[in-house]
Amino acid sequence: MRKKTNNPPPQPFRLRCKPDACEPKKKDHLQAAAAHLGPFRYKTNVEARAAGAAFSDGRSTFASSQETAERLVTTIAATFNKALYLEERAPRLKDVFSELESLKNAIDAYYNTLSRLNDVTLHELRSRDECVTKQQAQVLSNMDLARVQELPRPANDPSADTDPGWIDCLAALRKHVEFTKQRIQSERRQRGRPATDVGGKTNLYKDVMGNPKWGLAYDCFTLCDAFKPDQASGYEEGPFHKFVMDVFEYATGVEGSMAGMQDWVKQVVPARREFKALHHEITQVSEVLECGERAGEFDSEAGMRRWKELMRWYDALSKREAALEKRLRPHG
Repeated sequence: MRKKTNNPPPQPFRLRCKPDACEPKKKDHLQAAAAHLGPFRYKTNVEARAAGAAFSDGRSTFASSQETAERLVTTIAATFNKALYLEERAPRLKDVFSELESLKNAIDAYYNTLSRLNDVTLHELRSRDECVTKQQAQVLSNMDLARVQELPRPANDPSADTDPGWIDCLAALRKHVEFTKQRIQSERRQRGRPATDVGGKTNLYKDVMGNPKWGLAYDCFTLCDAFKPDQASGYEEGPFHKFVMDVFEYATGVEGSMAGMQDWVKQVVPARREFKALHHEITQVSEVLECGERAGEFDSEAGMRRWKELMRWYDALSKREAALEKRLRPHG
């Protein structure tokens, strides 16, 4: 007769990555990957800063050096590995709904058990009298930590029907669990996503953060455009495609193309370039509007017509930008 084995329950999903899983796997490939961003005039950040050579991503300013390129390539590689790690283990929508249902059932069971305790049991649970001297401090500490005084009170207690406690807390928690499921479904509908799990090769990490391959292409474009503005292109075997593949190899230790990677490169590059040009145009129109308002150029009848024309232009550009955002972030 085969002996039964007790397999440990699966570990719950956690939004963190083991350090060894996130670290780039082919560390000696860093210079080869970063070299695509060169040639570098300055090797170190100190040299670049002394010469005033820097670029900005809109949030931070970086020295234009080989040192910066290698550090940012390392960040992209680690981010990609983390995305692969989390995406592989992430729960599906049905898993979250299943856990919420299990939690609701556990709350119901706990609520029903507490509600049906007889008064003698309740009295004994709440009693602080006659603790063994050696254990008294620990017993009282446990009672406080467990919030024993918030358990239901015996019927002869004058405060039996006044103080909120565990029963009210459990009832509120149950309502919150139900609301949480409704909120998730509502938010998904607003994003154009199905409110229930319809199957397919997806999960909630990919739903929210996107395909890791998309993230790699997106981040590589950002870095490439900082060092070599407007040079990235989406054609296969081009310089940018080779850069992405070398970052992929540095991150994973796997040489060669990743299935589906080129499709993401072809999708991300033209959309990012179009978005950059569109954003520049929107900024220009916005500056014209601001300068005109400060100078009083729109106070006359002709000026008002000009203002309306600029506003129509601005609104049209903003709508194009919103539509393009969906192409940039297909996961919503």
